[in-house]
Amino acid sequence: MGQKRDLQLLMEDWPDLLEVRLASAPGIFHSKLILVKGRRGHVAFIGSANATMAAFERNEEIMLRLEDKFPPAIDYFENAWSGAVELADLKSIKVRTLVDFYRSGSLFFKASRQAQFTFNPFTDLISGMKPSERRRLEQIRVVFGDPASEIGPFNILKAIDLEEGSEPRESVERVGIARIAVETCYGYWVHYDDVKHVRKRIDRGGSKREAAIRQVGIKLEGTLPKVILSRYKRYLDSVRRGLVRHGFDLDVLAKRPGGRVLRDAQYTQFWRFYDRLRRNLENGSWVKRYASPLFEGSVPEIWDDPIASLEFEASFFESLSYISGRPRRTNAAKKILDFAGINGPTPRERIQERVQQKLRRVGWQLNVEPVKE
Repeated sequence: MGQKRDLQLLMEDWPDLLEVRLASAPGIFHSKLILVKGRRGHVAFIGSANATMAAFERNEEIMLRLEDKFPPAIDYFENAWSGAVELADLKSIKVRTLVDFYRSGSLFFKASRQAQFTFNPFTDLISGMKPSERRRLEQIRVVFGDPASEIGPFNILKAIDLEEGSEPRESVERVGIARIAVETCYGYWVHYDDVKHVRKRIDRGGSKREAAIRQVGIKLEGTLPKVILSRYKRYLDSVRRGLVRHGFDLDVLAKRPGGRVLRDAQYTQFWRFYDRLRRNLENGSWVKRYASPLFEGSVPEIWDDPIASLEFEASFFESLSYISGRPRRTNAAKKILDFAGINGPTPRERIQERVQQKLRRVGWQLNVEPVKE
């Protein structure tokens, strides 16, 4: 439903060429028909492909081209078109199936981020060590490095003398999405009515982190590369001294996979890390994306995959079942449980059955955002 505004803008850009209507069906409106009208008649394309760049450029698809007159395709299109709702008249929709209900929300998830501000040249060496050797590493403390159970990585934030407490911090908790959403195996499901509210909270939650990341970029830009390299060398030296102090033979370690850095420091990988970080910090879109505590995505089209569909449904209703027994309910869960008439602890199968029955009998009223804001 959030695409209504984008589609309206497209129609305003090409008023004489484009008209959009919304078609529906008892189940999923899943047919794919491209009908092209020319001087010599119609050409129909029927097959698996959606009208998307992914379908035409990347996916494995199959399409059948039918030329000249093909009445069944023309009749099907005209029937679907005449029964469809014009976009300007679309004010609300009655959702009557579980699939359509799932699709009426958005998924929000926390991106899996690598430690962008640290670099550890000893990862391969550590991974090949015995457990008894790893335990000895716990006692090693290094300069310009992060504290860790083994050899901590070189931390660029410490190397540029960033003030303590001003480093970028995660901010998912500030969004408070758990109080609004239904948790699923694919992320936090947020109903359409609450999506705008969540987006605003995400923007607020990421603003401080974004400012902190930009400050890192300023500090990095103001620190000479030779100073960074000097401090990286001091980090390596402190690791070597720590290894010797705790009974390691550097000559033996240097012969192991990943141990070459102990004798013959290679700076190529480090400079790649440094250059990539510097370029990222200069990229405004990267900074904004990295600062965001959560990312939004549409509910994936998993309905043709029985395993994925069952996993999503099971996690969706298990979350509702858990919340049904709690004294306080999240926004989305409360709306769904109230809609289904669930007043106390209820198994997920029963909740799913009640929601399906209510959708078929009454339908979920989905109010569509106005085109003009």
